[in-house]
Amino acid sequence: MSGWLAMRLSGFDYKKGLCAGLMTVPLLSATLAAAAVALQLQMISAIFFNAIVCLSILTTLPIPSVVKLVIKKGNIQFGQADDEVTAMIPEAEIDEDTI
Repeated sequence: MSGWLAMRLSGFDYKKGLCAGLMTVPLLSATLAAAAVALQLQMISAIFFNAIVCLSILTTLPIPSVVKLVIKKGNIQFGQADDEVTAMIPEAEIDEDTI
């Protein structure tokens, strides 16, 4: 959701926002680190830790393939934001002293 929202607010269309949203699915390493700490602090049981590990792997592995499929099927290119947003941004006047 955060990736989608950030892309939409930056002027990218729905499909590009969808790809960014999918790419911000929580990383496996962060999930496993949090679960390992919780297990060490005895906040969760070993069975629950194993369930977290399995679910993390199952939800993390297919995401790159899904993103690739969405990009290919949607013919998405991430060159720049939509023209309507970039047209709203005024070009700064650059003089020779600035360079």
